Amino acid sequence: MRKAEVSLENIYEAGYQLEQEGKQVTGYKLKNIIGKGRPERLMKEWSNRFINSEQNAGSSGIDIHVLDPKIEELLESLNEEIGNKLNDIVVICDKKIQSIADRKIAKLRLELETDAHNLCATIDEMDELICSHELENERVRQKLDYFGALKLDHFEDEKTIIKLRSRLESKSELLDERQLRIDELSNLNKVLQEAEKCTD
Repeated sequence: MRKAEVSLENIYEAGYQLEQEGKQVTGYKLKNIIGKGRPERLMKEWSNRFINSEQNAGSSGIDIHVLDPKIEELLESLNEEIGNKLNDIVVICDKKIQSIADRKIAKLRLELETDAHNLCATIDEMDELICSHELENERVRQKLDYFGALKLDHFEDEKTIIKLRSRLESKSELLDERQLRIDELSNLNKVLQEAEKCTD
């Protein structure tokens, strides 16, 4: 009797691998993992493990159905085609989403750059305005200092004028007194002259 091309152990290991990966076990998938063997025979041996194990047969209640190789091949082909189309759809959607995101980012970047430029221009204008106000404030301060100095000078002048006026008033009073004395002396001199005439 010719020895089987693929051992049961290899078939079971391949089947368990597919189950751990969450994939459905089929003859063609078993052959892809093992690398050889007829898909129908591999699937049959994989299915027989449930029949040969009373524990599994009594507790699992799994209904094993072996597909016709042509149907299984067609199913694999359809699954692969659907997977490729889904992959293409996902890639196209991702490209479109990325393109939309890039456009939005570019627009947002342009708006931010414009706002930043306008803000810088506004800051420059405010700096110029501040400098202008500072210069004007300095001019006003200088004028205030000048007027303050003038006011102080005026105050000193007023004090000097008051002093001079006071001195002038004092001298005027002194002159008035002297004039009175002169008038008195003049009158007295006239009286003396008349008295001398009378004695002569």
